[in-house]
Amino acid sequence: MAHELHPLDGSQTEKYFILRDYSINDKIAFTFPNSASELPVPLRSYYTQLKDITTQMETIYSSAEAASTATYCQGCIACLTGYILLWCINTQYEKYQHEAEVLLEKENISTFKGSQIHIRNPCNNGLRCIEVIYPKC
Repeated sequence: MAHELHPLDGSQTEKYFILRDYSINDKIAFTFPNSASELPVPLRSYYTQLKDITTQMETIYSSAEAASTATYCQGCIACLTGYILLWCINTQYEKYQHEAEVLLEKENISTFKGSQIHIRNPCNNGLRCIEVIYPKC
């Protein structure tokens, strides 16, 4: 997994973390604020967009970790071939991980570009949190 590098332009930025809720064991969930007033002031106007993106990320990563016949067969065949199969095809998890990367890239460009808000891929920090970077007021 590659790290995201951003140019240092001298502007001061702050970070807001949407933490993962580990109390739900069978799916990936993040603890999102109940109201916009719980967000930092620069992010309050983006409450619904951030909530929608968080919900989409939960859905994508829950689907990625879901067990299915296809993932079972893929694992068995990978073991039988000494994992050579995994060089040839992407796993279900990798496919969903790519879907999440595309979603975040699209949202960062279309929704947040003008406001200098950037959402980092939660896979970069082990799915512990969704990191939202925004300019300091």
